[in-house]
Amino acid sequence: MGYSAILAFALLHLPSIRQGREPERLPGVSGGGGGGGYHSRVELPERIAIDPSVRGGSPVVAGTRIPVYAIVELAAAGKDFDEIRRDHYPSLTEQDIRACLEYAARVLKDEDLHAA
Repeated sequence: MGYSAILAFALLHLPSIRQGREPERLPGVSGGGGGGGYHSRVELPERIAIDPSVRGGSPVVAGTRIPVYAIVELAAAGKDFDEIRRDHYPSLTEQDIRACLEYAARVLKDEDLHAA
């Protein structure tokens, strides 16, 4: 997946998260904790978790509170996997970072995007 796809994901979803608004919820779909889940029609990679009690149900690296969007932002900024691990999240594995990008790709693939 290229950086343009990662950047598109970030541009579509990060502004609402930063402004304290909830990302898009899909009506009538349970996300593991009841209620509508965040992009819950997208199958989660094994290393990604969505739990309403962790970061308000935002997708995170499983077993951590590290949000997927943070990893996607770093990748979109041109950081390679080693830099992300060394400078930002030393507890992550390369597989964790790949899972974040895989999740972003799945969300983008599942989105119905229209040019404005």
